[in-house]
Amino acid sequence: MRWFRLLVLALGWMACAHQPTPNLVLPAAGAVATANHHATKAALQVLREGGNAIDAAITAVLVLGVTEPYSAGLGGGGFALVHHQGSGTTRAIDFRERAPLRASRDMYLDPQGNPTADSVTGWLAAGVPGTAAGLSHLHGLHSTMTWERLVAPAQQLAKNGFQVTPLLEARIQRRLADLLVDPEMQRLFAPGGKPLKAGQTLIQTDLAKTLERMAKNGRREWIDGATTRRIAEAMKANEGLIQTSDFAAYQVKERTPIEGSFQGHRILSFPPPSSGGIHLVQMLRMLEASGLPGTDSIDFRHRWIETMRRAYQDRARHLGDPDFYPVPQEGLLSPSHLKALRQSIKRETATPSQDLNNPQPQGAPSELKGGSEGNPHHETSHLSVLDRRGNAVSLTFTINTTFGAAVMAPGTGVILNNEMDDFSAKPGVPNAYGLVGGEANAIAPGKTPLSSMTPTLVFGPDNRLRLVIGSPGGSTIITTVLQTILQTLHLGRTLAESLALPRFHHQWLPDCVLLDRQGLNEDMSDALKELGHCLKVREDFGNAQGIMIDDKGRVTAASDPRGEGTAEVVP
Repeated sequence: MRWFRLLVLALGWMACAHQPTPNLVLPAAGAVATANHHATKAALQVLREGGNAIDAAITAVLVLGVTEPYSAGLGGGGFALVHHQGSGTTRAIDFRERAPLRASRDMYLDPQGNPTADSVTGWLAAGVPGTAAGLSHLHGLHSTMTWERLVAPAQQLAKNGFQVTPLLEARIQRRLADLLVDPEMQRLFAPGGKPLKAGQTLIQTDLAKTLERMAKNGRREWIDGATTRRIAEAMKANEGLIQTSDFAAYQVKERTPIEGSFQGHRILSFPPPSSGGIHLVQMLRMLEASGLPGTDSIDFRHRWIETMRRAYQDRARHLGDPDFYPVPQEGLLSPSHLKALRQSIKRETATPSQDLNNPQPQGAPSELKGGSEGNPHHETSHLSVLDRRGNAVSLTFTINTTFGAAVMAPGTGVILNNEMDDFSAKPGVPNAYGLVGGEANAIAPGKTPLSSMTPTLVFGPDNRLRLVIGSPGGSTIITTVLQTILQTLHLGRTLAESLALPRFHHQWLPDCVLLDRQGLNEDMSDALKELGHCLKVREDFGNAQGIMIDDKGRVTAASDPRGEGTAEVVP
């Protein structure tokens, strides 16, 4: 601990502007952490009634779709890691959006071959939603409560309304120009052209009716029900691509979690088409092998940044949907590859990203250049759930950027995603998050776009669950989860303290370290700049939600102070 105090002083982080959530510690009986108090409350009630982690997660997802319409909902998709204590198994459930069956590789390129904005806003931007299918799949695993019971809290909240929060007001203002274009979006979020303000009541009658149909019809509502028919009709009227056949063809996929180790702990995270698991394990292994914590705090931070830089170049070159592209997973995680990456780090200077050329398990695309600052905001949502039996769910879901595609099919209340922007419309050209990609992530019918979502579970040396964690934040998700693991497991911070600490992020391109508003003091900034690092302060990123269990079975639940969420332990 003495070393840690000295490290913090030497790093010179500015005093934390965020106040950590209360450090809630009780004997293990279950816990919930979500990005909204309505969702946390509803999920906790499910646990109190005897439901398990899957039951509580389903309810929380549906409530978050009502209260965080700008970040996630039925019009999107996601990933879930589900741990079943009885069997000792952990499943990776992929209910991410897919490219429509009529999608084509160059659909977002103009006649000159340059990307258009159609992948970000409007009906062409939407991938086939998977959230409803994913929740139905989860319910079929180990759920103990009826589907109707789990849907009811969200349906009632949409019907009766809730108070607009300051965060929702800010998100409406951010995307107001696009919201005013779509009649349904304007009617709901800016009636009469006047955007909703904090304290006003948001009632979502159409969404309540959609949820009522879902409660009655289950999965069928999203195969050939009124909801999918209305979405398909709106798509046809607005030259979109999604048809009822896309919903009928949609399949949830179970994948094998990425597994790694860090200081005797077993790390389970999400596999491709998420880049999160591979690169989280890459960075943890490289940092551990470099001799953490190190003797020089500036050197420590420098190596941390350089590790991120190398992992994100691998992401751009090699990651995509494994059903369409042979992702070199074993090669990317091989000791020889990680050793080569680690040894390429120069302790006395930053490596310019344009000069970086990672040793590759396979050949890289010929052109990977560009990169922009992107959008490191709260969009996307994460929840962590633990029940008294030791079952756990780490689930991240999204509609991508703020309010997704900013379109809504009449009569549904469902905001459609703009996940098609997560494909590489053109190799080397950045998406909305400033991330670049290659042929591995090119558009194809039925393909899943690459994601950074990183739902993660950590098990101790005794193989008991220790941490349930995840976050929104686009390209910064992976590094947010990385920093939380390092702060808790390695540096011994509480979960609440770890979530409140300042964050930093490097993603290879653009070649700059993003810092949240708490930033660095002048001495630390100058030292990193002398090493060749570009530093840029942005608004806060990440909104992590986590649960931690100590070796005595005591449970800690914490919600990121950057957001409006809450975390509670079941008494």
